[in-house]
Amino acid sequence: GIPDGELDDDSPAKRDRWAVLLTARDRQRAGGQFLPKRPKTSFTDAFTRSDSSTLGAGWSTYLSTAEYGISSNKAIGGKAGTWGSGAMESARLDSDVSSSDHFASVTIGAYVATVSGDTWCGVAARFSAAAHTAYYYAHVTRSSSGSNRLDKIVAGVMTNLGTSSAANSDGDVVTCQPSGSSISGKKNGVGQVTVTDTSITGGTRCG
Repeated sequence: GIPDGELDDDSPAKRDRWAVLLTARDRQRAGGQFLPKRPKTSFTDAFTRSDSSTLGAGWSTYLSTAEYGISSNKAIGGKAGTWGSGAMESARLDSDVSSSDHFASVTIGAYVATVSGDTWCGVAARFSAAAHTAYYYAHVTRSSSGSNRLDKIVAGVMTNLGTSSAANSDGDVVTCQPSGSSISGKKNGVGQVTVTDTSITGGTRCG
């Protein structure tokens, strides 16, 4: 998951918190359409382990301000960058699925709204193994109207690709799914934003 927002305090007690279950799977072309198929590689992390100031072995983070950890069998985070400048803190699962056509999903638990401004949590697909580059679909919880947004991050620079209005709730499942040049963001299995983009054609990790 990847949150972002405006903080009024940098202390660990003043973070947004969320519980996430990350699932990453391959998708394979069948009959001219991209249809789910038994994956060659699949990864799931429910974060059910001891409390920690990190997400644990096998995870990498981007931005020096990034703060992720485990508390009461939940992933928690994090201290935000400056959204307007395109800064985005991210966490990447350092295991590869076998194709750049895949999907990643996150179940978002309860937010603890201890900061001012909007709060973000989302999921990344086609995450590069060597750079801060990925497609990212975010659940925007604290916006006055509620929204979801699809972005690309290329070498740390974020560009918005599309948004949708939505009433977001604890327990929502958000999904980022690239298939060729079609990049989709879904919530609870329903498409919210779909765009055509060819900026990121590789990348077999998720976050």
